[in-house]
Amino acid sequence: MLKRSCQHVIFLKDELNNLLPKNSTAFHIKKEMGEYLWRTLENNGIKHLHFPNNLTKAKTAHRPIESLYRWISYCGGLSPTWYDDPLDGEIYSDDKAIVVGCTKPSECKNENEAWKVHQFVTLGLWIIDSEFNRYGDEHVANGMLNEQGNNIYEVIEHRAACIEFAYQALTYALKVKAEIKAKKEKKGGLATSSLKLLTRREAERLVKLKIPTSGKWKSAAIAAKSIENEVRQFAIATGWRMSEERGRTTIAGWLREMSEASTLFETKSGTSASKRTTSTS
Repeated sequence: MLKRSCQHVIFLKDELNNLLPKNSTAFHIKKEMGEYLWRTLENNGIKHLHFPNNLTKAKTAHRPIESLYRWISYCGGLSPTWYDDPLDGEIYSDDKAIVVGCTKPSECKNENEAWKVHQFVTLGLWIIDSEFNRYGDEHVANGMLNEQGNNIYEVIEHRAACIEFAYQALTYALKVKAEIKAKKEKKGGLATSSLKLLTRREAERLVKLKIPTSGKWKSAAIAAKSIENEVRQFAIATGWRMSEERGRTTIAGWLREMSEASTLFETKSGTSASKRTTSTS
């Protein structure tokens, strides 16, 4: 476990740090920011993340990093002025020095957009740098307790959970970065067909990610219904307008055309998939 976990930790730290420029505000307050987000998720659940009414606790309570993604997507996450000292308005780094030479997210649109990505990055780094070793050393004889009062299985389980959450933080950081890029490209004249293709690729990713424990979906139509809301959210984020009436039909059509369709679905449709014409919108 030790060797494998070390390899994961090295990879995660490298990838997360690559997403955090040294001239960004978040770089200087990454420890404080990451800890704040972690404690909010760990101790208070999602009730302090100020979700819209349609995002209920039942939908997100067991998926904390996804909860953070929804909070950031719908509400922007932490305020861009969250870190400002209330007395003098300065930014103080993790070592309590005044930060100079970086642009505040509240003062620059590009930095404000990057702020959304940086929230996931600082959370992931906090999990790896600080939370990972909280249960103590895993080099303890079976049946014995380490200096923190935990046995080897508790330590391994905790570290595995930390690695899983850190990977989720990295995944959502990359997802938000891609969504921001897609929006910018659209404003620069990216064709609607390209935005539609991005949404289609997201649907294909989701249907494989959320495959039932049986190993196959009953049909493409059932799978489309299951992932429809998330696909629509992605479409909104990228700037592509999906048909309100035919969106689910469009998604189902995409899924039936996947090269892996035969391994993903028990039936491609309710009847004959080969005779169906894929709907577009």
